[in-house]
Amino acid sequence: MSATGGSIGALTDAQAVSGLTDPRREYGRLRVLGSLSGGLVALGAGLAYDRSGYFLAPILGAAATISVVLIAGRIPDRKGDFKPRRQAAVDTEPGESAAAFRHGRFGSVSDALHGRPRLIAILVGCLGIFIGIMGGGTFVTLKLQALGGGPSTIGLANGIGATAEVPGMIVAGWLAGRFGIKPVLGVCGVGLAAVLCTWALATEPMRIVATKIVAGLCFAGITVSFVVMMATILPQRLVSTGQTLYQSVAFGGGAILANMAGAFIFRLGGFEVVFWFLAGATLVGCLVTVLAVPGHSRAAQVALEPAPTEALPVAGS
Repeated sequence: MSATGGSIGALTDAQAVSGLTDPRREYGRLRVLGSLSGGLVALGAGLAYDRSGYFLAPILGAAATISVVLIAGRIPDRKGDFKPRRQAAVDTEPGESAAAFRHGRFGSVSDALHGRPRLIAILVGCLGIFIGIMGGGTFVTLKLQALGGGPSTIGLANGIGATAEVPGMIVAGWLAGRFGIKPVLGVCGVGLAAVLCTWALATEPMRIVATKIVAGLCFAGITVSFVVMMATILPQRLVSTGQTLYQSVAFGGGAILANMAGAFIFRLGGFEVVFWFLAGATLVGCLVTVLAVPGHSRAAQVALEPAPTEALPVAGS
């Protein structure tokens, strides 16, 4: 389920961003639909589970999955927009040479990473930030349960957090277009680390529920920043690859490291130490990413920078 869900998220973002005229301003307004529906479902599911137990969970999950399949079948087929590799090597984007179209051992992933140390640094920073996000999502639920919160309290917390993403996405898109990605990402990363610190000290479930509003706003800003970042630092032909790299690192690698390390740390020091660790990882990741992100004045030009011209061996791409 996680493998297919991650792919759906990456491909959806890639198709949405490539169809927008100004992703920095428009993506947030489009992405709010996902946050709004997530918030409403979380609130409703929490109330339903309080009354009927968790047996409804697989039923709701199956209904959501079937709806994704039906909707995906109605998405216009864009195969005709893509050219064969040999022809694409001739019809390059402005500023790129035919030699820019190369593939290493891992296909377009090698193409995206080769000669782009800035992108590698951004992905490293992304890993740190999402260690905090993914670990926070796991352990705040466990802490709510430990403090006496039931399904309705957990649903309320997640619903409020997801609903807060709606204005967060809109505002973050506007701020990114006006001031650039760097300040938006920096403020949201620091804000998220502060929320994780409050969760380390919280002693009442409703205090955690209240801080979920700030967490939702910060998550919205971080999401918009990374999605738009991939669309601006990579050429158009690599936008899908960039979104896949971001989501693989964030929701794949981040989740693995956060939950494995968090489980070990929890056994040693409990919730407080876990949340201090997650806050520290978020701050470090935020610093690395902010230093690597191009300034506002360069963001629009980076996608047109020529890639290095050295050839790479072709192997099974």
